[in-house]
Amino acid sequence: MSVSFLRLWTITAVFHILVLISHEFISVVDGNAILPFFVGPDDDNAAVVNTVLDSSGASVTCEFTYHTLNKKSSLKNKLQNSINPNQQTHHRSMLKDPSAILGKLSGVCTRKTMDYWKYELCFEAKVTQGHGRDSNNLGVYVRMDGNAQVYADGSPCEALQDRVGRTSRVEFVCDKNLRLLSVEEISTCNYRLIVSTPIVCGHPEFSQASEIITEDNKGVEAQSWFLELTEMDGHQVACTVSTESDKPVHFERFELSMYSGSVELMPEMHQCRTRGRVDLNLKEKHYKLQHTDSNTRLTLSNGQHFQGNLDYVYIQAVPYNTGNNY
Repeated sequence: MSVSFLRLWTITAVFHILVLISHEFISVVDGNAILPFFVGPDDDNAAVVNTVLDSSGASVTCEFTYHTLNKKSSLKNKLQNSINPNQQTHHRSMLKDPSAILGKLSGVCTRKTMDYWKYELCFEAKVTQGHGRDSNNLGVYVRMDGNAQVYADGSPCEALQDRVGRTSRVEFVCDKNLRLLSVEEISTCNYRLIVSTPIVCGHPEFSQASEIITEDNKGVEAQSWFLELTEMDGHQVACTVSTESDKPVHFERFELSMYSGSVELMPEMHQCRTRGRVDLNLKEKHYKLQHTDSNTRLTLSNGQHFQGNLDYVYIQAVPYNTGNNY
């Protein structure tokens, strides 16, 4: 075999190995396996990783299956289901002028914090934006524009050449709770606020929430998650699902499984957390151990009252054989 042919064969072999590794995206370090994967809205998928334990030579697998919702669709369904049919009939029969309906909110204030700024809307009064000592008036109430409220003559806008006052437009959608859903600067110093309230439910002059796209539900991008299988000191083995992203993805269901066809798995601990680092309670999660002819399987999944908020899932176990720990 010539040197040039051997060199070509070696380069080709290395290339195919690199392609295989890049295709699998699994990083293995000291027996621990890490698989990055992406989770987005309306996603029904699974991530699987396995490794051979250094302590026993046994093979253990971690598998994470999940289904996420399209946030815009879930918001639409949530708000539609919250409408009281009797309340709809009442409003349709009355057919009150929008200004008369919204007049019931006069003097009431609602607040929302978004990123750097905290916003406060006091109906038929003013809109403010603040952070610490920084504060801007986003407009005082001037008039109704159809079914929306207009606020104008706020703090001068330094970004505009004529330094005109800031303005805001407040739009209303149906929901069982009064909330400031979103604030969006649609053009320089010109703001759009969306408020939910039950007093407009069923009135034909108001858009329903399904027709409104807010900052909270317009185009949630896929985010990076990691599935990790770790062999720890003391011969424990752990499966971990986690993300470093701060963008929300709404899970309809999830299940993290650890299983092995060659050893038994003794459960040690498990944990599920929300994005607020709050542990899921017993009604929000379901943990079980299954023995089959082919393997032992530990599963941690969503419970009946799971709300869709997920940040971290963890299962830890000890592999053993015929009653003796490795």
